[in-house]
Formats: sequence, C-alpha cells, structure tokens
Amino acid sequence: MSLESADDLLKEANELMVEEEFQSALEKYNAAIDLDDSLSSAFLHRSASHLKLKNFQSALDDATRSIELKPKNSTAHYRSGISNFHLENFKAAKVSLVKAKELGNKKCDLWIRKCDAEIADSDDPAPEVHPQKIPKVVDRVLPPSPSNEEDVKMEDAELISNGADNVVDPNAKPKPIRTSFIQLGQFAKFTIFSKGLKRDDVSVEFTSDSLSVKVTLAAGGMFYHDVKLWSEIDPSQSSFLVNPYKVVISLKKLNERQDWETLESPEQPDSTIQRRANLASDGGAMTSYPSSGKKTIDWDAVDKEAREEQENEKLEGDSALNKLFSDIYGKADEDTRRAMIKSMQTSNGTCLSTNWKEVRNQNYEDDLQAPKGSEIHKYEY
Repeated sequence: MSLESADDLLKEANELMVEEEFQSALEKYNAAIDLDDSLSSAFLHRSASHLKLKNFQSALDDATRSIELKPKNSTAHYRSGISNFHLENFKAAKVSLVKAKELGNKKCDLWIRKCDAEIADSDDPAPEVHPQKIPKVVDRVLPPSPSNEEDVKMEDAELISNGADNVVDPNAKPKPIRTSFIQLGQFAKFTIFSKGLKRDDVSVEFTSDSLSVKVTLAAGGMFYHDVKLWSEIDPSQSSFLVNPYKVVISLKKLNERQDWETLESPEQPDSTIQRRANLASDGGAMTSYPSSGKKTIDWDAVDKEAREEQENEKLEGDSALNKLFSDIYGKADEDTRRAMIKSMQTSNGTCLSTNWKEVRNQNYEDDLQAPKGSEIHKYEY
C-alpha cells in the first residue's frame, strides 16, 4: 500500500471542506503538515477549518504561519483579520484586513467596517488639549447609595463612575451606555454594549410587564435599567446571553403578532393606540400598528406591495446571477445544494450543476473552462 503524499492529503481535505466535514478535513490537514510543514497553502486551508470549528486562536496561528511562508497571499491576511476579529483583537484585525485589501482581496470592506464599529465602541479618541481650556481639578462627588435598589431608576441609561482620582469637567454629563432595541418576530430584543463583561457581573429579572437589569461595569461603576415594558411578555420563555462585549436580552411577547414601538411602555397609554395595536390578534382584521395619524394604514397591503416589487425587480450582471443562485438554492434539497456549492467553488465560478451524482466525483480544477473572453487565474482559498 503506497503512502499518501502531502498534496494528496490536501486534496482530500479540501474535498471534505466542500462537503462540510470540517473535523475530518482538519485531521487531513494535520497529516499533510506533518509530512511537509513548508506548504503555505496547507496552513492557509487548515486555518479555514479552524475558523469553521471556532478554534479562533489556532486559526490565527495558521494564518500567521501561512503569511510567513508567503507574505503576499491576500487570503492569509484576510484569515488573520477574521481570526483576530473573533478574538476581539479589533485593531489587529483591521490592520490585517486593510493589508488583504491592498493585496487585492475583495471581501474585506464589510469586515473593516465591523472593526471600525467595534473600535469606536471600545475606544474614545483622545481629546485635543488646549491649555486655556484645561479644567480645574475637582473632587468627584458620587451620589449617595440608595437604601433600596428599587429606588434606582434610570430612564436614560448612564454610567455611574466611581473613579475619584479622575480629572473631570464638573459640568460634563455622564457618558451614556450604548443600547439597541429590535424586534425579531415573536421576540423583542434589547442589547447593552460594554467591554469586558462577565456572566457573574450581570443580573436580569423579568416580570410579565417589566424588565430590571443591573450590570457591574469592567471600567468601574454600575449600570441600571428598570422599565415597564411596552406590552406583556412570557417570563418563562424570555432569556439573556452575556459575552465579553454585550448583553443580549430576548423578551418573548405574550401577543406574538403585536408590534412594539419601543422597549418601554408609553408614559400615558392611550386606549385608542392600545386597541389599534391589538387588532392583529383578530384573525380577519388587517394589521395596524400604533400611529398618531388619523388615517389607518393597512400594513399587510404595504408589505405585499414591497414583496412584489422585490420579486419583480430586474437585476443585471452579478446581481442577477446571485439572485438566480439564491432562488435555486433556497428551494433545493441537501444533495442539490452540495452539488451547487462544490461545482461553483471548485470551478472558480465557471460551472454550476445541481446533479450531486455527477458532481460528487468530478474534479473541475483539473479541467477548468473559462467563459468566452475570460482567462483562468489560479485561486487560493
């Protein structure tokens, strides 16, 4: 029995990646690197398998090694950027992604914008210092601690800093903590953004009509947010998740079809508005949401019109091709999807097949046919 070469193992691993057998692919990449640790592509491909398995530090290590072996490989810099992003090294991630873009990688813009958003969220730019405007040093006086936590209600979420040694402007307002509110079907989601969060630092309590959040901030101080909710929820099906940079609270609506305007209940609920908001619970009634206008809007009709416009939109070029691919893929079975992915990826986008029996053993890389007027260039993924 002949021993497999590193190239053979790489080929098998790449096929396993296409079939989404990421752990098996990783084992093949390991074997290939054991045979030959000078192959930049082996480390590059293994980095991809680590990313799929969420082994982000290992993915970064392999991308770095690939760059050492082949410094101008844009995909290696791209993988380094993605790995650093998942490790929350946002500045390092941006450096790698910008380098990848300079080398011709076309997939970097979205990730660079994500890095910019995270960097802006975590680091405030250093203020310009003008000698004539330097504030006097004053002692920070904290408000007295309340005897009962229920008395602490912050309608506008804010940071209470306990850094008595800080130099502060006595007229400056506390810096707000960034929050967001969105609706996803039967859930309303409230997110609190702050760096360095730990699960033990967060306390969340639900009742049928209220939410109480208490967070111990890594930078010092406390964050409180106690609100009466827009409408009732099911506390037993509501939950929250904590990661190092945000708290995501999922509130299960009791009336799943009701649309919330905000997280908080209106200060003075209007019976007319409440009645309109609940019209959707009647099976035959049209969907109507809270509005200060006199005219009732049929949102079902608006939604239908928007869907029809989207379906009838005439696309050209790559947009039309992508839509065609998405339409076929969305309605296909598992084998058809595998065939589409493998044929497109291994043919560098020159061939699309929906027949898995035909594609399974076909190697498009060995017989690439460029479209008329095009040339074939080697692609490294």
